[in-house]
Amino acid sequence: MRPIFRRVDPDAEEQDPTQEDQFNTDEVTLTENLVRESHQNSNDAPDGSSNPVRIRLAVFEPDSANAGFWRGLLSQLEPHLKSAGIEIAGIDYGMPRILTIEDFGTTGLTGSYESKDNSNFQDFWRRVGLSHKGGTKGGSWGLGKIVFPASSRIRTFFGLTVRYDDQNRTPLLMGQSVLKHHSVAGVEYAPIGLFAADESKQFRIPVVDSAFIAEFRKSARLTRTTEPGLSIAIPFVREEIKAENLLPHVVQNYFFPILTGRLEVEIAGEKITAATFDAMAAKHGGQNLSGGHLISFIRDIHSSKDSPPVLELPEAWTPQTLENVINGEQLALLREMFGAGKMIHVRAPVTLSPRRDPAQKGHFDLFIRAAAEGVPGQPLFIRDSITVPGESQFFPSRQSFAALVAADGLVSRFLRDAENPAHTRWNGNARRLNENWKSAGPRLSQIRHSLRALQDVLVQSVERVEQDALINILSVPDSGTDKKSRKPPIIVPPKIKIPAGPPKAFAVTQLKDGFAVRAGKGMATVQLPLEIKVQVAYNLLNGDPLKRHSPFDFDLTKAGDIVFTSDGATCTPTKTNELLIEATSQDFEVKVHGFDTNRDLKVRAKRQSQ
Repeated sequence: MRPIFRRVDPDAEEQDPTQEDQFNTDEVTLTENLVRESHQNSNDAPDGSSNPVRIRLAVFEPDSANAGFWRGLLSQLEPHLKSAGIEIAGIDYGMPRILTIEDFGTTGLTGSYESKDNSNFQDFWRRVGLSHKGGTKGGSWGLGKIVFPASSRIRTFFGLTVRYDDQNRTPLLMGQSVLKHHSVAGVEYAPIGLFAADESKQFRIPVVDSAFIAEFRKSARLTRTTEPGLSIAIPFVREEIKAENLLPHVVQNYFFPILTGRLEVEIAGEKITAATFDAMAAKHGGQNLSGGHLISFIRDIHSSKDSPPVLELPEAWTPQTLENVINGEQLALLREMFGAGKMIHVRAPVTLSPRRDPAQKGHFDLFIRAAAEGVPGQPLFIRDSITVPGESQFFPSRQSFAALVAADGLVSRFLRDAENPAHTRWNGNARRLNENWKSAGPRLSQIRHSLRALQDVLVQSVERVEQDALINILSVPDSGTDKKSRKPPIIVPPKIKIPAGPPKAFAVTQLKDGFAVRAGKGMATVQLPLEIKVQVAYNLLNGDPLKRHSPFDFDLTKAGDIVFTSDGATCTPTKTNELLIEATSQDFEVKVHGFDTNRDLKVRAKRQSQ
């Protein structure tokens, strides 16, 4: 087995794969994305049995007993690493620290390994940013697998798979290094190389030699023999990736499939299952899970998933007309249930139009229950088996536990096409979404705003009656009652309900080193494009900082440390401290990073027409 990089023409465009930056951000770190992507794709390939998918993660320290094997395998990569500028000082190729990720109860990388086809095997090893998954599949093995080489100091990982559709259960071993366009001894090479069988064939094929695979399995501490599935081994895994750091991300990102019996995970000897989850959540679940309220809500969703919904919305529903399309008797029942703290299950039909097929009907489910007094609620946006945490911004209320669950194949496929590579948000301007679906933006807006619209309809008439609210005003002393034994009246201050203003089209939120401008609920009624003028400056003790801004603090018009990212919008600096945003999507987002974290920012944003 040796690393094989394809030679390229000296005149070929140089490539530097930078997709790994999408998987290591201020919002979601590389460690969390490593957990999300590996578990995502394992959940994506169950073997069809009723058994849960099982995943095993472990980190192994260097072992001199295996030094000879690793040194002979990995040292072949050294000239490519040096040419690509990878820092290898102090690396002993024989002593790697290794992360292993193995899944069981899955299909493995099915399909041909000897020729290109539209199979999982080819998607995983020979395609970046492309895949051929469909239906209810959660991931795509497109960009997400970049997290594996990104987690290695030498940008390399290995995969041992046994295919479910292979009657012989032959293990197949390959590896991949993701570097950049580089040259060795005057020969230029493509960025991605495959560790493959050392044969002079044009098509690089995996190792099938049982003796070599046995040695690799022993050296990498893999447990797979002939069970279908995929085992990943990442040598020289980054130091920040430790078993104790991985465990909380499993608990906090994959609680839904674990609690619903679809996934079991083992990390460094600790098992996370539906039976052990409460104890694990108490230690590793963070604020959202440790109290047990969200866990109880998810279990109630699971227990009610096979029961008919309380209400199925008519096909003509929209978030804006939800109250009008529910008849009075049904609405009264729903509000009574919500006020009593009962679970409400509503099914929402939706018509989606693939570009190459006729329009099709699908559905998704909404679950909502009022949070108990003093307990903050939480929203969940779930596509098939994964949570999409960034969508929670479209349900800012903490009055309820609420979940949007898209398990229907059509809707799941639509939402998967809308996801960013890290599966953390849906984007109405996503290229794949608009290539595959007609009227994608409006349909996505209808889906993502449905949960908030349902709560708005339910909470309008839910009021708490205080029997003793006027006791101090209307009561008179009873002359026959002992004053010393009489309890003082209970006084509950009246709650004055201030009518909410019209929903805002956008909102400004603070980031660690900057700010973000994002679409608000009112964006659904705004005619696009929407122009927003933004002014920013460091705050001052006296005077208006926006008017007294100094270009020596920062200059947005010059290339420097201030970084702009946008999704569904364009962002153009117009002055040293002003920029113009043109939103072209109803779920746009603009982020501005790079400001001094030791100084407070003043940000003012308003519609250009104002």
